[in-house]
Amino acid sequence: MKNNNLNSPLSKSIEEPKFSIKIIIYILLSTISTFITLQIMDVDKIVKESTSQGIDPEMTRKFVIIGSTISSIFSMIISILIMWLIFVFISKMMKSSTSKKSLFSATLIFLIISTLLQVIILSIQWGVGLPFPKYNISSLNIFSPGNQFLESINLQHLLESYLFGLVFYKTSKLSKKKSVILGIIYFVVVIFFSLSVFLIK
Repeated sequence: MKNNNLNSPLSKSIEEPKFSIKIIIYILLSTISTFITLQIMDVDKIVKESTSQGIDPEMTRKFVIIGSTISSIFSMIISILIMWLIFVFISKMMKSSTSKKSLFSATLIFLIISTLLQVIILSIQWGVGLPFPKYNISSLNIFSPGNQFLESINLQHLLESYLFGLVFYKTSKLSKKKSVILGIIYFVVVIFFSLSVFLIK
């Protein structure tokens, strides 16, 4: 993990935390992501399946939209809290003296970059008319639409794994080796949970 152009602004942003601005950016990106997802989500399929079970289609449509919005808000709060606690716990376990304030700033940057990539991917899919989640152009399921197993292996997970290790390298001041290992562990855990959801379904 060399000090390239991406690392420099990341380090500066962590050293000069402006929580309010970062939180606003994260909320804005998450809102855009939710909006685009609703535009390309195959809501009609959900409505059709519900109608066949005797459920009012208009009520189903409203439920999907409201449910997705509430879920997005809840997910934003939980994501910040969980990722921050993970960074703090591992940093303390590795005997890093990095402040919780710096780690909170790094957490927001982590989520902002990850969500930005998600917005870009969803925007492209919306532009070319590919329904989500049947298609995910950032994953291997583009070769097998609807395959949730292949969907778990995607570009966003790779980026998050890199950023996860980078936070420990740049913020917690861990060694390059430890940071890389933590990034790999993150990738494996995320893939494991994604596959677990697939198997449960």
